[in-house]
Amino acid sequence: MKTYLVTGAAGFIGANYVKYILAKYNDVQIVVLDLLTYAGNLGTIAADIDHKRCFFVKGDIGDAALVNRLFDEYHFDYVVNFAAESH
Repeated sequence: MKTYLVTGAAGFIGANYVKYILAKYNDVQIVVLDLLTYAGNLGTIAADIDHKRCFFVKGDIGDAALVNRLFDEYHFDYVVNFAAESH
């Protein structure tokens, strides 16, 4: 099974990417890392998060300890970054 880390997946593009990957491939698991600063909630992918192949972690990609822990735990095959801030 291939494992993805998808950051910023609560946003429009990231959410649609997660949905696409889960629909296209049966042999993947996805860890979603999002701070929910702009999306505010997981409404766009809430149903997918409940899926046994998709997990949510609330956190900041700038938190090196958190990111290192996730890499140690999941041994990601792919990392896809959609996290962004605009002011």
